[in-house]
Amino acid sequence: MSTTSRGPARLSRPHQALVAVCLLHAVTPYLLRGLHPGYGWDETVYISQIDPHTVAGYFSAPRARGLTFLTAPAALLTSSVSVMRAWLTVLSGVGLYAAFRPWAGLRRGWTVPVAALLWSGVWVDIYYGYMAMPNQWIAYCAVAACGWLLRARAEPEAWTPRIGLGVALLVAALIRPSDSVAIVVPLLAFVSIDRTSAPRARLGVAGVMVASVAVGWVEWVIEAFVRFGGLGARLDAASVENGGTGLHWELGAQFRALGGPLLCRNGCVASTPFTDQVWWLVLAVLVVVGLIGAVRLRAGIARMDLLCGAVAVVLALEYVVLIGYAAPRFLAPSYALLAIPVAEGVLWIVRSASARHWRVAVTAVLVAAFAVQEVGQARIVRAISASNDRDTSRSAQLARFLRAHGVSRPCALTGLAAGPTSFRLGCFGTDTIKWVPIAERLARSGRSTVVIIFNHRTAALPFYAGWPMVEFREPGYPVWRVWIDRATVSSSGGAS
Repeated sequence: MSTTSRGPARLSRPHQALVAVCLLHAVTPYLLRGLHPGYGWDETVYISQIDPHTVAGYFSAPRARGLTFLTAPAALLTSSVSVMRAWLTVLSGVGLYAAFRPWAGLRRGWTVPVAALLWSGVWVDIYYGYMAMPNQWIAYCAVAACGWLLRARAEPEAWTPRIGLGVALLVAALIRPSDSVAIVVPLLAFVSIDRTSAPRARLGVAGVMVASVAVGWVEWVIEAFVRFGGLGARLDAASVENGGTGLHWELGAQFRALGGPLLCRNGCVASTPFTDQVWWLVLAVLVVVGLIGAVRLRAGIARMDLLCGAVAVVLALEYVVLIGYAAPRFLAPSYALLAIPVAEGVLWIVRSASARHWRVAVTAVLVAAFAVQEVGQARIVRAISASNDRDTSRSAQLARFLRAHGVSRPCALTGLAAGPTSFRLGCFGTDTIKWVPIAERLARSGRSTVVIIFNHRTAALPFYAGWPMVEFREPGYPVWRVWIDRATVSSSGGAS
């Protein structure tokens, strides 16, 4: 902020631009996706843990409770999807501002608002903008942690940067513990090799980072012993659900899924043309240009960009090497971190033009390129949203179908669309990784109606092969087989 003799402090123009970008980021999902898209499977798991209007879904080993805490104020108030979306919209705009605000004290000019704009324009960040999914929040935490660490380095006697750094890493550990480790390791490496600060100051900053991540892990570790038989057992279970132990290489799958599908497991085919994937290559070029511009401008800025790049690479490698499948949202934190050197590169290209009219021309070309890029990104958002809306409609139809066939609480669902459908019915929902022992145990207990849903090519396992089976049919979709234990099934077995 700056002060003038005419009145109180006013926001600088770049700061105003950052606020405007955050507001735009918050409302863009509404403009492209509507007011109330239905919950996805992962969302129903996180929200149902504390929602008094439904039954908590199966909370698998890799998940953490941070998102449940974030959604709690809306979930405790109402079951309305629109209210939840509104709440997450507010949090999303605040989160983007909190992520990039520390950088305003490190970079003068337009780098920070341009970086925030570039990241918030990626379709993944628009699509998940007001959804209860972890990757966007990890992106906020990673950007904020890097910024606050650099601020702590520049202001070794100040406590505000250390507090901001600690909060960012604590929130990351609560939301996704493994990601917090991927963030803190390169940050600790940076502190260990950076000689511009006194050893005591560096040790203090390192202590804040380690303590914050450790505190954030506490709940996850306690739950590991309470529900999974120990920390090692939970880590093993998480590894199994994420594709199995050992190393993987999913970079090709990530490339194919750049414009969808939302999940690329066991191989997938790109759902958008190659032209919608070119931006990945442009991103790599602009990162290099940004680093070159930063080196020519000042060595300290280059060091900042390299730190962002290092954290971005480690976060990306976690999902490319350690996870056995791909999803576009996995790379959202890396995109957010790389947006800073990319913004530096874009602005350096503009500043490199010698004459004013050339700068205007270069700026116009870059703005036009960004606009074309956003048209493509918006098209991807609309296409995937339309598919999501169809899935939501089918889940609603399936819920009505099951009610008509006698399914009511207490009940448990597993299989296709089981998460969103169980959320609508107030049933317990399980994923399809470890569903067999869970469903078998529930069926033998006799305390709830168990429903198993798979496509028409799936053969029944022995423990439910003798249950009544009905077919759920809806025009334009494959037939689903529905096995219902202890339910009263109509003789016709028709679909709603």
